[in-house]
Amino acid sequence: NIENNNFPLLIQKAKADKDFRKAVRYYYLWVLQKLTDRNLINWNKDKTDYDYFLELKQHPIKENFARNTYIYDYTWYGNFELNQKEFELAESIFQRTLHQLK
Repeated sequence: NIENNNFPLLIQKAKADKDFRKAVRYYYLWVLQKLTDRNLINWNKDKTDYDYFLELKQHPIKENFARNTYIYDYTWYGNFELNQKEFELAESIFQRTLHQLK
């Protein structure tokens, strides 16, 4: 359930624990939450990242969402552990998308 999460707090805790992989997951879920809040996607736990990508049609956020999805998939499903510098780059990309969704 992505609607009732305090993603900034969850991210802060994951960063404090140096669990950058989990922080990336929270950032991605936060992006999905914002896309849902703005009625750009219809969130459903059974949908794939590609389903959401298609729902965005020609929306300007689509390119940033594709970057976010790449980072998330590579990190989470690829079991890739990020170091501090790699995480900071990933974080800046997620923050750019979240800023665009304000």
